[in-house]
Amino acid sequence: MNRLFAGGLVVGLAGATTLGFAGVSSAQSAEDLTFLSAHIDVQDFAPGDTVDVSSEDPCSFFEGGPTTGTIEFAVFRNESEDDLSWQKILDGEVGPVFADAAELNEDGSWSLSFEAPDVDEQNSDTPWIPEGAIVDEVYGGYGVTVVDTEAEAEAHFAFKAICQPDEPSDEEPTTTLPDDGTTPPPPATPIEEPPPNTG
Repeated sequence: MNRLFAGGLVVGLAGATTLGFAGVSSAQSAEDLTFLSAHIDVQDFAPGDTVDVSSEDPCSFFEGGPTTGTIEFAVFRNESEDDLSWQKILDGEVGPVFADAAELNEDGSWSLSFEAPDVDEQNSDTPWIPEGAIVDEVYGGYGVTVVDTEAEAEAHFAFKAICQPDEPSDEEPTTTLPDDGTTPPPPATPIEEPPPNTG
C-alpha cells in the first residue's frame, strides 16, 4: 500500500519501512529533545484515508535559520502513551507500523500526507531511528484514530517525526580545464589609456 504523498509525488512503501536503522548518534535521553509543534487537520479516519500533517514550528537545527534536510516520520500503534515514550523509541524498544521521509522547504517548514493504516496493523520489532540520525528536534506524537465501520473496529495510532539535516558536502570546488588539459590563464587586467595630450 502506498503510504506517503509529499510535494504532489507518491512514494511507495509497500507496507514496510524503507529506511536503514541503527542507534542514536546525538541525543541519548528524551530529556535532551526539543519538541516542536505540528498540525493534523482531523484525528478520525477510515482505513486508507489521506492524513495531512504540516509543521507549525519549522525545523531549525539550532542554527537560527533555514537549512536543507528531511522530516523523518513514523506512525505507531498507540495502545498507551507509556508504550510510545520517546525514550523507548530512542532506545529501540518499539518500532513503527511504517516510516518514511519528506523534503523540508527552504525555511525549514514541511507538509506531507500518508494513508491511514488498517485497524489490525501492529508495531514492528525494528527500531525506527535512521542510521546516523541526529535526534534533537522532534514532533509528536499526534493522535490518529482509524475507524473501520464494516468491521466495527477502532484503532489508535500516533504520528511522530524527527528533523534531519542534510550532511554537508565534502567535495572541493573544481576548475574546468580546456580540452588540451592546460590550466586556463587568469583573466586579463584591463589597461587604462592615458588622457589625450591637449597641450
